[in-house]
Amino acid sequence: MKIPEILFRYRPVYTDKRKSYLEELIQENKIFTVPVNKLNDISEGLNLCTEFAYAGNSIYIDNDLPDPKLLEYIEGYRVLSLCETCFSPVMWGNYANDFNGVCLGFWTDYPEFSCVQKVSYDNDAYENIILDEKTLDNEDEKYKTIHRALHIKGEEWAYEREWRIVDNKLETHIHFSPESLACIIVNEDKIDKGTLKWIKYQCKNTDIPLLNISRCRKPNQLKIVPYGTDKDNKKALYNVDQLIGYLYSRFWK
Repeated sequence: MKIPEILFRYRPVYTDKRKSYLEELIQENKIFTVPVNKLNDISEGLNLCTEFAYAGNSIYIDNDLPDPKLLEYIEGYRVLSLCETCFSPVMWGNYANDFNGVCLGFWTDYPEFSCVQKVSYDNDAYENIILDEKTLDNEDEKYKTIHRALHIKGEEWAYEREWRIVDNKLETHIHFSPESLACIIVNEDKIDKGTLKWIKYQCKNTDIPLLNISRCRKPNQLKIVPYGTDKDNKKALYNVDQLIGYLYSRFWK
């Protein structure tokens, strides 16, 4: 499947720790990766049908509990989650602190994003992904099986339109090329003014496009204009394709 030209990372900035993540992302060009057991879905990786044959595992089957052996395997993985749109009110609400945070766009034609894969949403995948003793004996097959499972989530999560980088060898951060940071998007009416001032300074120094997202007359629709531009601007952007076109025109002008 073709990787979208640009993917997005929503970030809250409501605590000093959250702001420090944003600072190191912009100033040091690195993104924090999350251990599987720290993700907000407690079922991550559990859509595996385990067929283990060790003494005592029947207690987990009888009590409908995840096998601790499986948890041990998947908890060695880390994840970087990205989204294929920056125009989702639900994502802004859930992952950018009700529009008080930021959304960062990344060009994906850089090596650090070459292994990103789309998440699929399937409530019945459990029956089709089997982790058994034979698979465990083959490190390559074990990796492929767990890697596949960590790219499948329940259908209730489909609104996230997620793409992921997943690996059991990921460091705490992924370092990216400064040029891959395509834009930073804020809602100027809701973001903390001190944080906004700092972001404006960083964007000016690095020539990163700063954009403002706001509501429209229609419910559940958002629009983007360059920061500092009138919100009634007739050249407002309403989808990712229009945003890409604007960023290209800005770069080549």
